[in-house]
Amino acid sequence: MKRWIPVAVFSLLAVLALVRQPANILAGRPAPPKDLPGAKEGRSYVFNLPSAPFPHEAREDGYSLDDAVFNRDDHYDDSSVSVFVPPGWSPRGRVNLVFFFHGWMSSREEAISGFDLFDQFSQSGVKALLVVPETAVHAPDSFGGKFEDQGGFARFVADLLHALDQDGIVPQARAGSIALAGHSGAYRVIASILRRGGLSANIREVWLFDALYAREAAFADWIASGKGRFICVSSKDSDTSDNAASLATLLHERGIDFTEAVDDPEDGDAIDARTVFLASESDHYGVVRDHSEFRTFLETSSFARTGATAGGMSKTAVSAGLRHGRR
Repeated sequence: MKRWIPVAVFSLLAVLALVRQPANILAGRPAPPKDLPGAKEGRSYVFNLPSAPFPHEAREDGYSLDDAVFNRDDHYDDSSVSVFVPPGWSPRGRVNLVFFFHGWMSSREEAISGFDLFDQFSQSGVKALLVVPETAVHAPDSFGGKFEDQGGFARFVADLLHALDQDGIVPQARAGSIALAGHSGAYRVIASILRRGGLSANIREVWLFDALYAREAAFADWIASGKGRFICVSSKDSDTSDNAASLATLLHERGIDFTEAVDDPEDGDAIDARTVFLASESDHYGVVRDHSEFRTFLETSSFARTGATAGGMSKTAVSAGLRHGRR
């Protein structure tokens, strides 16, 4: 657990920067794991579902960027999804779902391994399922496949819950609250889900890990709906800082409160605000793994709070480590 010390880290007069992915996504990503690890505790499963993001007709002929070509078979033909059940829990009926989407030049397995997702999830103590769908594999592409289709996300969740029920993993499974988390290029699939994926009444948490490269208006609209908590982390020297400033400006224009903060891993107070912009000293990949940020967001989420309801976050006092500001 950690506290976020407030500081004026975003210029609200900043103009929208040219959206681009940083070069280190291509050059500095973690090495592929030799094997997909499980958590030290808990159970993991892999499903192949027809409603998964890929394959998709828009990538039937692959994708090209500059001089590089990314073919369908190697990059857009994987319909797998990992599901993790934390230890000491036998889910039944209504179940909360936490989704994590990887970014450019990565894969489902590499995100799970490189960010220690299963272990962070297990250590958080949250009673929910972690769901990691495969998107574009080792491609510089943010396209979300079927999750960008109208109602595509809802169809996937229905298929997943049916599979969990049929296999006896979650008897009588039905969707509870949903969190959408993603790293880097995952901004696009998350924004698409918020816009037209369905199940909007269930989505209670949105966490962007150095991922706000575009689609600020989609996130502003979701924040304005008041349905849940939004956290945007920007790494040092990142383009996402400028886009965070642009989103903050949109919120200010709508009269919506938000908090600006920086990470102090030595402190112990939890995040407790509805809309938070965080400036991290970590690099592009460290924003998820350096201080177990994914775990912290889970521990302070509506899923973990006493008194949280299907309607959203519990009414808990704001931590002394944060300040609200109408900008």
